[in-house]
Amino acid sequence: MNDNEDVFQLPEDQAPKAIGRSARLDSIKKLRTDQSADSVRKGKDPVLRPVSDAPARPAEPTPYVLGEEKKRNFFDGKSVEYNIDEILITPGPAIEEGTEKEWGTTNKTIPIGWIFALSAMTLTVIGFVVYLASNTTKAENKIEEIRQIEVMDQMDDSDGALDLVKTIEQTVQQYLEAETIDEKLRHVRHADVMRQRMEKFYATNAITPQECRSVTSLKPITLNGRAFWQVVAVTGKTTGQALLLEQLSDTEVKIDWESHVHYQPMPWEQYAVELPGQPMAFRLSVRESPRYFGEFSDQNRWVSYQLNAIKSDTIIYGYVLRDSPAHVSINQATQRGFSRMILRLQASKSIQLPNAVVIESFVSADLYRIDPPKTLID
Repeated sequence: MNDNEDVFQLPEDQAPKAIGRSARLDSIKKLRTDQSADSVRKGKDPVLRPVSDAPARPAEPTPYVLGEEKKRNFFDGKSVEYNIDEILITPGPAIEEGTEKEWGTTNKTIPIGWIFALSAMTLTVIGFVVYLASNTTKAENKIEEIRQIEVMDQMDDSDGALDLVKTIEQTVQQYLEAETIDEKLRHVRHADVMRQRMEKFYATNAITPQECRSVTSLKPITLNGRAFWQVVAVTGKTTGQALLLEQLSDTEVKIDWESHVHYQPMPWEQYAVELPGQPMAFRLSVRESPRYFGEFSDQNRWVSYQLNAIKSDTIIYGYVLRDSPAHVSINQATQRGFSRMILRLQASKSIQLPNAVVIESFVSADLYRIDPPKTLID
């Protein structure tokens, strides 16, 4: 308003009463919700209101604005940089291996104190592992001592049991360390019958003396009413050989040489090619087979088995007459969980089905035989 303009003032009795505080225009606009009210008010005459000195509105406090803090820089493919203390105090989110090769643009170094601490921790862990390995070996030795004590407890005479254990250990050691057939025969079952077989076997297999460090896992078993022992001869740090010994008296045991060397009348691969006509007894893995062809196609008459020698992939199919004594014995052995047997096989050139033989008889439900063989091929 200019100073030269006239002030138009209504008489006091005609002037409207003051409303206390004038509302701000912008506040009024914000409170409006119906836009059609503006169009109604546009047609009305303006109302003159007296100028009055309204009390000053107290000034609103100025809000406190925090100063802008220095922000960390973020880079594509990189993490927020932390120092080693922050990592140790507050574990951050796990970072998958291979997602980052480095942090930031500068190389990070670990304080020398942490290097010594980590080295000491590593040495401690290694020492603990060595300690466990040492104590494990001691524990195994202790367990073996307990086993030998249990063996002694099975006999009435503890002194006699100790002598028997010593006899077993000496026999096994002398047998494995022998350099000739005669030296081995001193510790072998049925020595008179085994000589001819051993001469045939060692004609193509050299005798290799072995050091026996100890004899462990002594297990007494009874076969056909006769006393036997299953043992393991430790020949290396992690190697050993399983042996079967027959106990002839409290101070005499003999080793079953045939089962130890897996004696066969001829190499299994050679037999599969030649299929000689004379019956031969082989140590075999036996499994029932669904192969029924040619002259063996009648399942009511024949039962088919897949045969292969130990450590051989060569397969021959053996057929046995159903419900025959041989079939009954094989079936009983398999039901008892045996899969390795000694079977006498009969091959023939008249058999038209390839890789097929007849199972003539059942010899044993394992790789050993109780009674001595009669011939080289038995």
